[in-house]
Amino acid sequence: MKLQFWEHQVKNIVFCASRNYAAIFDDPALGKTATGLGLFLLLRDRGVVKNMLVVGTKSIVTEQWPKEIAKWDDFKGLRVTVLDGEGKHRKALLPAEITLINADGLRWLVDHPVQYDMIVVDESTFFSNAMAIRTRVLLGLMGQAARRYIMSGTPI
Repeated sequence: MKLQFWEHQVKNIVFCASRNYAAIFDDPALGKTATGLGLFLLLRDRGVVKNMLVVGTKSIVTEQWPKEIAKWDDFKGLRVTVLDGEGKHRKALLPAEITLINADGLRWLVDHPVQYDMIVVDESTFFSNAMAIRTRVLLGLMGQAARRYIMSGTPI
């Protein structure tokens, strides 16, 4: 199926593409995942980024993003990997254009560094506690990426 971006998605993509970091706070079901994928494709095609790390909850990275990627023809050719499960199997899944990982895998990723040009944090409210280990690890990773974006349907 061919994706037709809504007007607000196009505005979000243009806004984010002109910045190294930004936040997208849209209501649930307004296409934040497709917006993030569209942004990646635009920046990749312009030669700005080569790869993207998506960080989120387990259901976001194992269900939502893979379903969205499979749903639209625009994203069919992307090399995508989900870093879930036992750590010893994760290394074999790298590298990819898009790497999906949940918060529990972030510590593993620090020990097996890969340079990401772009990091997207989906459902950023999951990382709202600045003292949580997962948030501190994520902040360290985000500092290494040239482009950083957060998204949430439930901003706090």
